[in-house]
Amino acid sequence: MHYIPCLFVITLLLLAACTGAAPTATPQPTAVPDTATPEPEHQVTPLAQDSLPPVGEMRSSATEDPEAGLVFDSIIFTQTGGPSNTELTIELRSDGTLIRNGETSTISQEDVLAIDAMLDELNFFGIQGIFAAAAPNPDVYSYTITVERGGSSRMINAQDTYTPAELKELFAAIINLGQPAQPGPGQPGG
Repeated sequence: MHYIPCLFVITLLLLAACTGAAPTATPQPTAVPDTATPEPEHQVTPLAQDSLPPVGEMRSSATEDPEAGLVFDSIIFTQTGGPSNTELTIELRSDGTLIRNGETSTISQEDVLAIDAMLDELNFFGIQGIFAAAAPNPDVYSYTITVERGGSSRMINAQDTYTPAELKELFAAIINLGQPAQPGPGQPGG
């Protein structure tokens, strides 16, 4: 029976500990602006989402491309999806080497320069915009284009429904590289 007084004392101690005064909150320090450190003169500000053009529209950077006129080193272009769920991969090098789905051929220097002129006209390295949905639709074509030039690289992802006409023209020109010329009306096969 001498356990009951011990249990009673332990219970009283636990109750006293649980019903004690609530701890007081420690006040949070207030932020004081640091006036001793000056702000840098040339601060880079990230591009705000609201400064982008609407989805499917593009804007070129106001800054001129310092490498414009320099021919690209390589372009890697892929087209996936679409109604028949196909994939096309094209790699173009500045020397005219064209690798289309693993098949190597050569295109003329005029064709290389025509693609390069399209890149410069678009200011490819300065394009701003959103050209693809967050969840791609497998029934429309999706595109990825990566251009390497003078040590710089730029990749753009796009989908048919969100691709501006200027980019579609570039994509079509790349897709048509190395393809046999289509006969016009009145020509054999036309």
